[in-house]
Amino acid sequence: MVLSVVAMSAAFAGAAAAVNQNTEDTYESGPTFTDADELADEDPVWLGQEVTIANFGSDAEIRAGFPDEDAEVIASVFEDEGSVSFEIDEDFEADEPYHIRNPNAGGSYQGSVEATFQVQSEDFGAEFSSGTVIQDGVETLEFESDRDVQTVNVTSEDLDSDELVDVFNDNDDASGVNDKDYHEDEDVLTFELDTTEQTDYDLDFTNIDAGDYDFNFSVTDSYASANASITVTDEDVERDVNAENVDRGELSNITVEPYETDYSAIKVGEYEDVSYEAGLIVVDNSDDGYDEINVTMNTHTAGAGHVDSDDADFDVLSEDVFEAQQDDVEIHFAYLNISDTVFYNDELDNTPATNDLFNGVGDDDNYETLDTFSIEDDGLSNPLAKGDYEVTTGGQWTLDDQDLPEIDDTDDSDFLVLSPRMPASEVATHTAPGDDSMSSFEDFNESTITSTETVAEGDHLIVTIDDFGTSGLLDQFNAGDNIGETLASEDIYFELEQDDVPANSPDQVWNNSALVDSDVDADPLDFNFVNADEYEGDQLILEVPIDDLENEFSGNDYEIGDNFDGEWVDADADEDYTWNIQITEDNAYVEDSDEEIDVEGDLTLDERELTLDDANEELPNAEDTAVTGDTTIAPGSEVEVRAASSGNFVLDNDTLVDDDRTFLGTFDFSDYEANTSVDLEAYGPGDESDELSAELVDAGEPLIQLDTSAPEKTQVGEDASLEVTVANNGGAADTIDIGVVIDDENTYSEDNVTLEPDEEWSESFDFDTSEAGDIEWSVSAGDEEATGTLTVSEDKKENGENGENGENGENGENGENGENGENGENGENGDNGEEDGTPGFGVAVAVVALLAAAMLALRRQN
Repeated sequence: MVLSVVAMSAAFAGAAAAVNQNTEDTYESGPTFTDADELADEDPVWLGQEVTIANFGSDAEIRAGFPDEDAEVIASVFEDEGSVSFEIDEDFEADEPYHIRNPNAGGSYQGSVEATFQVQSEDFGAEFSSGTVIQDGVETLEFESDRDVQTVNVTSEDLDSDELVDVFNDNDDASGVNDKDYHEDEDVLTFELDTTEQTDYDLDFTNIDAGDYDFNFSVTDSYASANASITVTDEDVERDVNAENVDRGELSNITVEPYETDYSAIKVGEYEDVSYEAGLIVVDNSDDGYDEINVTMNTHTAGAGHVDSDDADFDVLSEDVFEAQQDDVEIHFAYLNISDTVFYNDELDNTPATNDLFNGVGDDDNYETLDTFSIEDDGLSNPLAKGDYEVTTGGQWTLDDQDLPEIDDTDDSDFLVLSPRMPASEVATHTAPGDDSMSSFEDFNESTITSTETVAEGDHLIVTIDDFGTSGLLDQFNAGDNIGETLASEDIYFELEQDDVPANSPDQVWNNSALVDSDVDADPLDFNFVNADEYEGDQLILEVPIDDLENEFSGNDYEIGDNFDGEWVDADADEDYTWNIQITEDNAYVEDSDEEIDVEGDLTLDERELTLDDANEELPNAEDTAVTGDTTIAPGSEVEVRAASSGNFVLDNDTLVDDDRTFLGTFDFSDYEANTSVDLEAYGPGDESDELSAELVDAGEPLIQLDTSAPEKTQVGEDASLEVTVANNGGAADTIDIGVVIDDENTYSEDNVTLEPDEEWSESFDFDTSEAGDIEWSVSAGDEEATGTLTVSEDKKENGENGENGENGENGENGENGENGENGENGENGDNGEEDGTPGFGVAVAVVALLAAAMLALRRQN
């Protein structure tokens, strides 16, 4: 069976359908032009057309390209009663010019050319808006074409002639094809498709059996064709919906389970209950249809006020608020009601489930079109409040008695419960080797990540915050993106300032508010979002680019570590800094001024250092001799250890820094005699290095080596200890005396301690940090000795309040006025109290505390 359909102007429901019985074989005719000039005016001529020039008057020759006597002849045509006809067949190429000439004309070649024309290939398509229709239902057929007007034939081997006509009839239920010709002898239905008037038609499947149906469409005068398939089902259409309950500002997964349908109407919220209501249309364009469709709702941007755009565009709302997790599922944002006014999408005519929903509402005071919607003026100023938001699904939108949108024949409903935000659970700082990339979660997993409170220049400072949430705010970012500007725009401000800046030197201040306000007296501070692509509100991973901090003064820039001969302050590591965070009541999750945050703390940045242990001065001439050292750089960093002896050997060993920031290289010295001099060198990935002169000793003799570890500074009341390890790395036992002196007191003393080969003795000794001052210590083990000093400093405390002024004396009776009482003296400043910080507060911990306070504020509720 063949159905030829041509789009006419929009048909009216209920109009009498015209079906003309046409037995003439004229529905495949091509264009006829009065003369060659009319052909030249045609733009373009389509591949497959048969072109007729009625009054050409002679034989014709069609050649490729623009007029040229050397041009290739494509076709020669003989005159037939003054007219010529030729087909634009496979010998012609699309997007190429051609010319037609009279080969019998005298004179020049150019004089024989009658017309030049262009050939193109027509793009033509036909598609049902849904791949499934219920029995006795109606489904929309949509056409696309490069041409404005053309004649289309439709065929279907799955329908007989009467069924084909019925499907395309225009009636009260379906605005089908109003005017069409039916070629009974060929089972062809033909109509004119005028895409300037109408591109979609409602087809009526009443009395059509359940099954799969193919419709073939071909343009009558060109090679253009298309196919559209649809499944008619006699099963009941059903939809189930489930909504994930989340905290405010999170991403919620709305799951729709369609049965025997590929589109669903969804309503989120009921305006009368929660002052929020959004209407969606979800269309499944997959070939086989999904059993489950996942729609992610961003509860942070759902009210439109927090979407990342100033344009009044419902596509923006669809992308920033609702997103389908399946690639071949479309979401159409139908309307949004958050202010007693329904802002509706007036471009949904061809979308299933709408049924011309908003036709005729233009004069209704309750409605405004998309072009009047302002995200800034009409969107909610805050994210959605806590509450129960009903989620409803069905198959068709309609208008209720108050002309407001509702779902007709609801299939299912559920509640999306938004709960008050909960604070983050745990904040931790980490470091990673500076040479490792840290721009994605994959980089994070492949690197060596060490939990620590100390970070060296050049290494990564990484902050992790468990159960951070706020996935709605952060959903807009990709891995490695900077989020400092977004945090500032949410009224979360971070500042870092150097303490004790020398006179006449510029202040060093960094603040993320400078990213959004050029008037801020600070330079930018930013953060990189490491796990943005995998973030689901659980653990937030941020990288703080501490080595990228720059400070501008007098038109010049410098980075941490630069020194400008006194004109600039030295911002090198081991300087003290103060961090500060402010979160004002303008923040979306801070309800009033009582919940504002203004906190500060101290931090320190370590230099990159690498030191070979003094115990390496004597090395056994054994196969696996260890050369050890300490460093401040991140565990996992590569260290090259080199041992060289003039005229004997040059040996290299590449190793990694261990978790305790030590490194160990092994060498085979078994072929070399004792007393051989060895030059040791160690190189880190940066400029850090060290060298040491050593000597080989007999591996069969004892080799006592002493290793000590103690902090150089701490604060009053903080824990601090001296770690001592004595090892015999030689090949024979040895008996030694061990002594520990702390603050001029013999803390430990033991004589005649015997250590067998490869045996160790270790102990830990606590320092008394109850008072400020320097504590000197020393350790002896046999002939080995180590010394050091621990500086204990006072912690910062708040000043005491000033005393109140005394009251004035009373006036005397009938005499002179009494003298005024003296003012009370000001109270003395209070002693320095303890910080609410972390012991050994370094750069990492300072920034972490800053971030943790920010996250707590973000989790506060309206």
